[in-house]
Formats: sequence, C-alpha cells, structure tokens
Amino acid sequence: MRKEILRMQEVCAGRYEPGGLSHFQLHMKEGEMVGLYGYSGAGKTVLYEYFMGDIPLKSGKVVFDGRLCPEGGRFPYAQQVLCLGSGSTLIPGLSVAENIFVINGKRKGWNLVWRPNIYYRARMLLGQYAPQLSPHTLARELTPAQMRLVELLRAIENEVKLVVIDDSFQGFGQSDMQILTDILAVLKKRRVAILFETLEIKLNYGIMDRIVLLRKGKNVRTFYEEDFDDTYCRKLLLGNEVLPSFQKHSAFTQRQRLQMRLGAYVAGCLGNDEGLTAREGEILGLYDMDNRRNVELLEQLLGAKPFAGEEILLDGEPYEPKGLEDALDHKIGFMLERMREISLVGTMDFAANLSLPILSRRWWRLFFRNRQVSEVLGAEYRDQLQIPKDQLHTQVKYFDNYTRMGIFLQRWILFQPRLMVCIEPWTNADMVMKDMIFRAFAEMTRGGTTILIASRNMNELRSICDSIYVLHAEGEGLARYENV
Repeated sequence: MRKEILRMQEVCAGRYEPGGLSHFQLHMKEGEMVGLYGYSGAGKTVLYEYFMGDIPLKSGKVVFDGRLCPEGGRFPYAQQVLCLGSGSTLIPGLSVAENIFVINGKRKGWNLVWRPNIYYRARMLLGQYAPQLSPHTLARELTPAQMRLVELLRAIENEVKLVVIDDSFQGFGQSDMQILTDILAVLKKRRVAILFETLEIKLNYGIMDRIVLLRKGKNVRTFYEEDFDDTYCRKLLLGNEVLPSFQKHSAFTQRQRLQMRLGAYVAGCLGNDEGLTAREGEILGLYDMDNRRNVELLEQLLGAKPFAGEEILLDGEPYEPKGLEDALDHKIGFMLERMREISLVGTMDFAANLSLPILSRRWWRLFFRNRQVSEVLGAEYRDQLQIPKDQLHTQVKYFDNYTRMGIFLQRWILFQPRLMVCIEPWTNADMVMKDMIFRAFAEMTRGGTTILIASRNMNELRSICDSIYVLHAEGEGLARYENV
C-alpha cells in the first residue's frame, strides 16, 4: 500500500487577494501524479511559491512525509521537493554532470567533488535515462527541454519525495514532451509524487492519475480518467461567467504583404521560388512537430538570428531584419513566448503604457513632450479595459493578469503593425485569456495587419488561422494548407 506523502487541509496562503489559496485541500500518495488545473489567478503559483519556501502558510494544516509543517511559517522541507517553474534552476557555467552531482542536496563527502567520480556517475545516469546528452555539455548550451530533463535527473539522484511543476513544459515539441513524460514515469515508479500545475485541461499525458480543479483558491472538483469531461470542467472553472464562443472570420485580401525566399534553407518548399508568402490581413500559422524550425524562422524575421534564406520582401520592398527596434520602425509587432510582461512598464499607469509602442526609444521622447496623449487614450479605453475610475493612475504591476493582457493587446491594436510576429502567443493563457488574444488578432486583421504564428499546438492554429505552413522533417521542406 502506498504511503501518503502530502496532506493539505483548509490551507490559506498568499500575499494578496485575489489570487491566494483559501481553504484549499489536497492529498497525494507516493508515486502519484496529480494535475492541478485552474485559470490565471486561481492560486496555482501561490502553491508553487509555498513549496519553494518563498511565502508562509497563513493558516491550515500541512503534513509532508508524516511531519507537520508550522502554521505561520515557510515550508521547511524544500530540499526534499523539486520545484520547476518558468526559470531554470541550473547554473549556466557548470556542466550537466556538475549540475546533477555537485549541486546536490542529498549526498556530501570528498568523493562527491572528485571530478572523475562525478563524470563516471553522470555517464551511468545519462546512459540509462538520457543517452542523447553529454555530461560535459555546459548548461547554457542546452535547449529549454534539455534543461528540464537535467533538472528531473537531479530529482532522481537526490531521491526527492515530491516534484512540483508550474506549467513549465509549454512550447515543447512532441519528441521533447515524450522524453520528459518518460522521465516522469520513471519518477513515479521510484515512488516520487508529482504535482503538475497547468492551464491546459488534460488527462492524456498517459501517466496522470487525476485532475484537481482550482477556482479562486478553492477546490472545485476532482476528475479521474473515467469521468473526465472537458466541457464540464470549463463550466465549473468559469462559474457563473458566460464566455461567448469565438467565431473565426477571415479578413485577408489578395495583396501580398510578405514574401520570404528561403532557397536552400528549407529544401523543396514550393519550388523554392515562392517560398513562404502571407497576404494582407491573413492569419498564417507555422507548425513544426518539434516546435523548432518554425520558431527559428520567425526569430530570423525579427532579426534575433541571422536570416538563412535568400530575400525578404515586405510590401514589395526588400527588408533586412536587424532586431526588435528596427522591426518596430518597419511597423512589425511581436508577441513572443514569455516576453509579454517585459514590454509593460510596471511602474506606469495603463494609459501611459497604451501610449508607448513597445521598446521604441523615440516614442518615449514624444510621450514626455505631450502627456495629453495618454490622457486621451485613458479616457477612451478605460471602460473597454474595465478599469475602475479609482484605479486610473494605479501602476500596471498591481493589475491582474487579464487586465495586463488587455493593455498589452490594446496597445498593439493602436500601433497597427503591418506584420504581427507571434511565437506561442497563448503560453500561460487559460481559455478566457485565449479568447482575448483571438479577438484582438481578429480586430488587427480587419485593420490590415498580417499575423504570423509559430506554435506546436495544431488545434489552436486551426481554430484561428486562414492558412498553415507545416514544416516537415529535415530535407522534406514545408507544405501550405488553405482554409483550415
């Protein structure tokens, strides 16, 4: 019989309201994987922060591995828990072997830091679970998925009792997800409990035992595979709120907005002469099963990486990518994975943020010369963004995720870019936030903006795109599908 590893009863935690935990309940046994699903602000991150030791337990009862955690104190057993969030816990300048065995909370002793011993043990561990990795590779040279893999291998080495994952697997391709899922299965067999906090309602990871729904800091219901109902889950999480379904309406014309002549970069792509093309007002998806080459192509379009093709034409004129600042000067907007918050100035109010095109220094000077611009925008869009009168001058860092997303999207609508380049735009977005994104994209296209989206989620692409390019395996080129 499996031992209970975690019990949480009537738990209240969190610095601010809403967004904290309120009389939260959870129990987990060894070797059990539980999905914790909730929309933005439901309290998932607060739970993650408690296990990290960042915030105290306000009230309630927490028993971990048979030991009672102090009420009013922080979680005292952080060394026995692996927490994976948005940032990596690896040290960039150390190798894979050093990150696994030197940064080790379990074992101590002179033989642990003896270099030959470290690499011998690393080769044994990697040979069993991750033969594609070299123990000598520096952490900074790893892909995000490989970093997660090394962190999970560290959990095996440290013999942790619990792994808490705060939606940190988004954007990974199918092959990466399969590797990570295999490691999670190994952890389960080793009797490690796994708490998988996510915005996506899924029981199809193959190893998920049950899903707990979280709304406004409280448990809503627990689902097992045999009674799981996606539609019913969404209704429970929305409560009394009614979310109208988004209806896709194409707004593209036959005028060509973008042409990327890729040449030998993608072999066999539509004869190599036409390359990748996008029309005015079109929403164009780029899908790659591993979510790599499609992302790389859009990064090249923004100048984040050197362009490997032959030529880019924007509205018939040659365009040479030189970086984000130059992209803005050419009326190219961007919505990059995990970068939405960077472009919002947290210490300024919402109207000031609306009046500043993202990262463009020349617009800062304009703003400080004419503050009436922000006052006009504030008066016009306050009701639309549902910002109360008493919060007109509140710094945006104090708004909830939905309001910040609304400001972010409205600013791009005001900017009216010719191109909008998006890489996994729905990362960390629940159903409500996805609807906000889809409606903003639809409004942009009605104004003539062409939107390019790179994603590994084909279902999301099909729900909004007019056409989709599918990038096939190396050397097989790409294919375009219309009216998807």
